[in-house]
Amino acid sequence: MKKQTKDFKEWCIKNNIETDLNITYLTKIKYGGRDRLRELVRIRDKHTCTKCKIKWVEGDRRFDVHQKIKTKDCLTLNDTDDMFTICHFCNFNLKENLDAMKNAIRKDKKVKNLST
Repeated sequence: MKKQTKDFKEWCIKNNIETDLNITYLTKIKYGGRDRLRELVRIRDKHTCTKCKIKWVEGDRRFDVHQKIKTKDCLTLNDTDDMFTICHFCNFNLKENLDAMKNAIRKDKKVKNLST
């Protein structure tokens, strides 16, 4: 058994996901990477926002997956404990996102003031 397959099976058991499917069939994403990992988090969280508990409706834009602590760019199955599914409204209203928007507005105002 390949290490990747073994890791995936262990991850499914740990997260109470019963499947005989391989990772590609489960996520419907052919190649690995960030998108596939995020889809696994959505599946683990049953496509439900962990903040407000609203359930994703198929056909709508997929919910976001957020990292609690952004430590690195290259993520693996082991990093999914630090990730959670969040709807767009809750994601928009996360304190760190609101702060980032406020800072962007301040920078934009400074640039406009300098150019006039």
